[in-house]
Amino acid sequence: LRDAIVKSQMHSGTYLGKALQCYLANGKPIERKIERVVVITDEQVADAIPQMPMDKCYIINVGTNQNGIKTDRKWHHINGFSEAAVTYITELESMNSKE
Repeated sequence: LRDAIVKSQMHSGTYLGKALQCYLANGKPIERKIERVVVITDEQVADAIPQMPMDKCYIINVGTNQNGIKTDRKWHHINGFSEAAVTYITELESMNSKE
């Protein structure tokens, strides 16, 4: 996955907020019943990240030398990437579905 991401495009500051707003403006999450959004990024974004209409929103920051988890309103921030990030998302959603 890492190699595919590195080779996928030119890497510099991105407009993640604009990309997500464009996606929302086209009605895709509602139309396709998207349950979650997972963004893999170094968080070097040039604009604000919007709130999303779905409850399961994750940002995995691969550009950090620290590991940790925090929640900011609807976004769950996971710093550091490994298979454990996917396990965390699975376990969190499993726990929330039991409530």
